Amino acid sequence: MRFGLFWTLVLAGTALLVVPAGAQLSPEWQSCTGKSDVDWDQQIGACTALIQSDRETTRDKGIAYNNRGAAYYAKGDNDRAIADSTEAIQLDPKDESAYHNRGIAYSAKGDNDRAIADYSEAIQLDPKDKYAYFDRGVAYYAKGDNDRAIADYTEAIRLDPKFGRAYDNRGAAYTAKGDNDRAIADHTDAIQLDPKDKYGYFDRGLAYRTKGDNDRAIADFNEAIRLDPHYQKAYVMRGNAYDGKGDHDRAIADYNEALQLNPTDATAYYNRGVAKRTEGDFAGGDTDIAKGKQLNPSLAIDVGSNKKISARRAVREAPDAKHVVAGTRRRASFVKKPYNHFVSTRRSVRFCCVSPVRLARVARALSLALLASDGGIDATQVTS
Repeated sequence: MRFGLFWTLVLAGTALLVVPAGAQLSPEWQSCTGKSDVDWDQQIGACTALIQSDRETTRDKGIAYNNRGAAYYAKGDNDRAIADSTEAIQLDPKDESAYHNRGIAYSAKGDNDRAIADYSEAIQLDPKDKYAYFDRGVAYYAKGDNDRAIADYTEAIRLDPKFGRAYDNRGAAYTAKGDNDRAIADHTDAIQLDPKDKYGYFDRGLAYRTKGDNDRAIADFNEAIRLDPHYQKAYVMRGNAYDGKGDHDRAIADYNEALQLNPTDATAYYNRGVAKRTEGDFAGGDTDIAKGKQLNPSLAIDVGSNKKISARRAVREAPDAKHVVAGTRRRASFVKKPYNHFVSTRRSVRFCCVSPVRLARVARALSLALLASDGGIDATQVTS
């Protein structure tokens, strides 16, 4: 499941800043509240000045801590993000966004138990926050607790029946439980809500692939690639599906494309090596398999010697990183600015800046812990 970890994600919209009538923000507050034309270091500096100021109230200093934490998180400094969210909570224990933000940073560090605790606190403070349920579902999924993940995604969907990412992630959790029919239904709902979301097609393709329906899997991977010709994992998975159909030439062509996009993909090397050996190219196959093992020692499957592989074919299905992406927040997103997943607030000003690029980066970081817990890339499927 990708994020997310989500992740991936992604519900980017247009910027919306809600300001009380007559309210006038100082230059420091304008920079501290995450404007799209303010870089992260400038935001950190502005928020720090407000924190150190004698003019700000205790509550407003808490907001400044929270927003500075958002900038630290965007820069990848999760420890400082957590520290600032903690300060915000101490100054305002009822600030739901501070708990939620701290949970996101804990998730990024792979500390899912603390993340879940913070998301739960955020839910207590705001039971109607669909993103808190979604993000807690991501953390439960990362822990392998698919039932609780499904329950949280279901609640997010109840709160917003058009929450496409929740359908997609719930589908991935159903796939992990082996309930591919429900998974396919959820991914189909996600696709209907956003026909341009490559992840919905990719994930439904994985579910079809798990069911052994390679033709439908290939059709979905084709669509994911059409939407994003540089979607590297889709080439790997389509190659696996072609390999499952016995079309090794097309499988090798897809692995070639995948390795052009990511020359360090151990799975693509390994599976290309297996396909080459199946076609009788033992030297080329052994070279690729050795490269795959070098890049990822967990791919240490004995493929035999000097004969075609059939019963020991290595087909590795890697979930996309998007499944561990955390949810977008509140009303807005600034597409121009790289990312601000946290909730930035100033008095009654509540908004967030989110971009798909940054979410994808977060998703990749969060997916590492998930993939490691699965023993590397994914379970090996043995086919005849």
